[in-house]
Amino acid sequence: MKKGWFSRIKKSTFEGNNYVGNFSRVYFSSLGKMTYVGSNCNIMYTKIGRYCSIAGGVKIIFGKHPVKDFVSTHPAFYSKHTSCGVSYVSENIFDEYDYVDDQKKYMVEIGNDVWIGSGSMITGGIKIGDGSIVLAGAVVTKDVEPYSIVGGVPAKTIGSRFNDEEIRFLMEAKWWNWDTETLAKNVQKFKDINEFRNI
Repeated sequence: MKKGWFSRIKKSTFEGNNYVGNFSRVYFSSLGKMTYVGSNCNIMYTKIGRYCSIAGGVKIIFGKHPVKDFVSTHPAFYSKHTSCGVSYVSENIFDEYDYVDDQKKYMVEIGNDVWIGSGSMITGGIKIGDGSIVLAGAVVTKDVEPYSIVGGVPAKTIGSRFNDEEIRFLMEAKWWNWDTETLAKNVQKFKDINEFRNI
């Protein structure tokens, strides 16, 4: 694993051949093989698959406040732990965090072969499917289907990388689990889905 200048890593795991860019923070996360993170990113409580390309300025945003029914959005009225040091409740009465796993370890899950564009933000409780693309500056507030392209604020699906049959094939092939020798031998077929299907 290689680190850029002033990058900070805390309680995270790396599968191999990873890079974390300048001034980025990767805390309580896991990165799959060949995944890299650009500069000025905040990646926290996130599980990232293999062969992902995370551009600069990407942020994982976790934590939420009540927006309906509760009179106040301030944590002193629903959380026993507050940043101000004072709470009016002895028990939490609102779930401040959304997790993607039963162990409550990760707040965001990013699949394999995902490209996340510069300056994107992803909120807690989100799963981003294999092979998908998040366009630059998007704010992702809902799950992203495999091989879809999303963009905007909030992010919406604007297209798909492949047709349904091709997506099914790729999801079954799971090429990101292939060994290095097989990938290197077939690298020329990665430039065209029709050639790839003949491997």
